[in-house]
Amino acid sequence: MSGTARKRAASTTGASSSGDQRGKRQRLPATCEWILREAAYRSWKDIENVESPVLWIHGPPACGKTFLTQFILEDIQREETGAVTLATLSYFCDANSTPASVLRSFLVQLLQSRALADRDRAIITEFAAEVAPGDDVLPLDETYRLWDAFSSVIPDLDCVRIVIDGLDELPDNNAQPSAFDLPSRLADLARSHAAVTKLLLSSRTVSNIRRATAGSASIPVTAASVQEDLELFIQTELAEHPGLNPWRRSVCAAVLEQAEGNFIWAVLAVKKLAEEAPLSASLEDEEQFSESLKSIPASLDDLYLSVFSKQAAGLTRSQVLLRDQILRWILFAVRPLSLVETANAIDVESNAFIQDLEAQAIEVCGSLIKIENGVLKPVHHSLREFLLRDHPAQKEILSVERGSSNLRIAKSLVTYLAHPSFSSIEDPLNSAHFPTTHPLAEYASLYWVYHVSNAAYDTNLQASISQFFSKPTNWVEWADKLLPHFLPRSRLQIPPRPFNTARFLHLFILKAQLVSYFKEPEKTAFANMVEDSLRLTYESFVAQAQSKSGPESLEAVRRLLDLAEVYSWLPKYKSQGLAQLQAASFIISGASEPGAPDLGITVSQALADDYKRAGRYKDAQHILEGLISNARLSSKDPRQMFAIDSLGWVAMRLGDMEAAQTYLEDAKTLAAQIYGTQSPMTLRSKVTLAEVLGKLGRHEEAEALCSELKEQLRQHRDDGVPLPKDSISQLHTLGAIFMQEEKFREARDTYRVVVDDRRKIFGGEHGMTLGAEMQLGIALEKSGDQEGARKLFENLLPRQVKALGENHPDVKLVKGELENMW
Repeated sequence: MSGTARKRAASTTGASSSGDQRGKRQRLPATCEWILREAAYRSWKDIENVESPVLWIHGPPACGKTFLTQFILEDIQREETGAVTLATLSYFCDANSTPASVLRSFLVQLLQSRALADRDRAIITEFAAEVAPGDDVLPLDETYRLWDAFSSVIPDLDCVRIVIDGLDELPDNNAQPSAFDLPSRLADLARSHAAVTKLLLSSRTVSNIRRATAGSASIPVTAASVQEDLELFIQTELAEHPGLNPWRRSVCAAVLEQAEGNFIWAVLAVKKLAEEAPLSASLEDEEQFSESLKSIPASLDDLYLSVFSKQAAGLTRSQVLLRDQILRWILFAVRPLSLVETANAIDVESNAFIQDLEAQAIEVCGSLIKIENGVLKPVHHSLREFLLRDHPAQKEILSVERGSSNLRIAKSLVTYLAHPSFSSIEDPLNSAHFPTTHPLAEYASLYWVYHVSNAAYDTNLQASISQFFSKPTNWVEWADKLLPHFLPRSRLQIPPRPFNTARFLHLFILKAQLVSYFKEPEKTAFANMVEDSLRLTYESFVAQAQSKSGPESLEAVRRLLDLAEVYSWLPKYKSQGLAQLQAASFIISGASEPGAPDLGITVSQALADDYKRAGRYKDAQHILEGLISNARLSSKDPRQMFAIDSLGWVAMRLGDMEAAQTYLEDAKTLAAQIYGTQSPMTLRSKVTLAEVLGKLGRHEEAEALCSELKEQLRQHRDDGVPLPKDSISQLHTLGAIFMQEEKFREARDTYRVVVDDRRKIFGGEHGMTLGAEMQLGIALEKSGDQEGARKLFENLLPRQVKALGENHPDVKLVKGELENMW
């Protein structure tokens, strides 16, 4: 990275250039009126017609769905509603959108509407005013809470119309909560309240929205539907190219005939013809241009290829490289990057300062990109799809293949974080100055490992990663400062936990992903190097804090907590974590400085968790009972919810099912208030409660509580839908419920999913993996596979003893199982 690579805030703005890429197109007058003739639309629009609450308008890419949605909004907003108070909510999705942003927008629109009753206005206002969990919990996914607030006020409205365009354009599931199916939730809500709710979705013809709207009315957008609109659109485009005036009528007819309802194809075709138009209208030129009309590429993909080929002929080698760099970041970044971030990313990759990226991007990418709100985007979603498909001809003119693109991005981000400016960060991370001087720091800190895990195999990248971790400067600043600071903003799934637990859980998951990028023997060597570096670094942090601030300072306590977290992930040092936590507990019990009470809560939570892992359930119970009676913990403090949930689990392990039920029901209620009634955190308490109810013989109630998780497991097994991150721990509990119900094969299959996931993330020697393997062995035995169970237990026992010690309850259980088999 060049010496000035950090300071690029002013490098992306420059003289204004052509406006094609800078603004959204507007719908042309007198277009889209064909929808008014559709019976399904008229039925949906009729607020008295409760038989048509959901309408799906769908069609191929670039058929004018967004403009049609704009027209529909104008149409329904013009209507006189009489005595009925009608609310219209709308949202146009793009790559920045999430289910949470859609729902948040709806709540804001409702607050601005006269249709909202005072009671519901108070509900939304109170929701907005609630203090969200802060640095004590990571992260807070507001989606489920937003859904609770939104769905609770809908039934009270006289009538509401919900119009959404482009739900299919939300980012990929790898960067979204895969458990939240917004199309299905909205469709179910509309059907449940058909007397007051009308839902219109406009999208491409994709499976998840087809599934959500099954049985509802739909209107396909066809070439015949938009023929008149497209002709007017082509005429408007031709007016922008005076050079085509002599052939205007023939061009319009040819493009209209071949476009098949595709507006983007029409735009690109007109521009291609304008570039090829002769300078004179001689007979020879006319004959030549007639051949051009006949040779327009037939498909949108072929037309995109033609545009890229034309570009390649007119660009220098360095311009082609810049174009491909821009397209790579647009296509494969976890979230859209600002112009400033993109400029810095390209600066790092090419080691060259990009003067006025906005103007240069338009110059090298031409009509293929647009700039909206300071973000570079593909001109249309169809371009993204084209670039992500595997075209043999595309490889000749582009370098944007998924594996190689993630490789280049990963190399750039590692290089960025390895820059000397990150060897000792002096600026406060929360200052206004830091993002100005380090604009790519947030993205690099959060997502460099993601890009490594998606990169093509490359020994040079391995070497860069190894070098990054071999020097205890930059990687320490990343792991100890940058990552925890930016983690609440991550787009990737992070199971919610108390702050320090979430922070180190995520760090060690990232470590596992990096290790997986290596091959043996480098894989084991790299894993050992990183683990040793982490351990030695945090041991030195404890020593430094004790020396600099005093052995009984709050900073020393914080560092003891950090070290205990690190030890908890290292099988060889796992037993040493308890000593650090006990020391921290002793120090904090006599501390009187500001901040000591809150830090004491964190210490108590960590100590209780360690006792739980060690099987010392009585000790954990004693600490947790003290925590839930702490006056500093309000009912809406996530730490209170975590403590009560843990106490319920401990009570279950101690055999006190009545107390466990009470605690877990309270935890479920608190989780619903903090995270939402259907959030993964609430599901966690539900599933543990289901296990307790099963032990109490209340199987029907247990079954109802597990329905969501069983559906996730079915979709994962049958359709390959990724499981939400936190579902794996819940599946462990679901396996126990299957065992109670004597559904041993279901339990066996469930535990196999858990074991595979935990081996992949934590390795074969971690306590979480060992616990899941033990349960799998029991399920194998119960399902009739005695030999499989015996082999598993014989392999498991020595690893358990090494990691947990001879006196751990799980070790005793496995020994007993083996004795009974002989």
